[in-house]
Amino acid sequence: MDSSSRSLSKTFIPTSGAPAAARHEVFPGSIGFQTFVRGGSRVVLAIALLLMPWATLSPSASPPSAIAAPMHIVALAGLTVLALLSFAKVWHRVGAVVFVFGYSALMELLQYYHPERNGNMEDVGANMLGCLAGVVIYTTLKGLYRLMTRKR
Repeated sequence: MDSSSRSLSKTFIPTSGAPAAARHEVFPGSIGFQTFVRGGSRVVLAIALLLMPWATLSPSASPPSAIAAPMHIVALAGLTVLALLSFAKVWHRVGAVVFVFGYSALMELLQYYHPERNGNMEDVGANMLGCLAGVVIYTTLKGLYRLMTRKR
């Protein structure tokens, strides 16, 4: 093996003896999978939170009352999973979930005072259930990911 192919194998192929940061990099300067997921989740979460006032205060976006509670639960579960994926530290994750719930409660309060919409405590309860469902989904998926990526 000549020196150029040795340097390529050392640079591009992670080895078990390499430091943890180097093992996750496939190419020099590339970002790791977790960093990619965290950044992508932040972008999607930010876009969703920016669109939330339009979706919740627009009279044309009002769902039929029969599916309002399930929609709240699913939407907040998704936002909560995105919030949990967006941060690495536990306290940042807790703060993000509290922020998502507080933001949804603020939207319900604004709906209460909007002449063409109606916000109520049942929707806030559905939002809370959605946040709890999101935490359960995230915790379950994280546990499965750890089981699948664990060294044998």
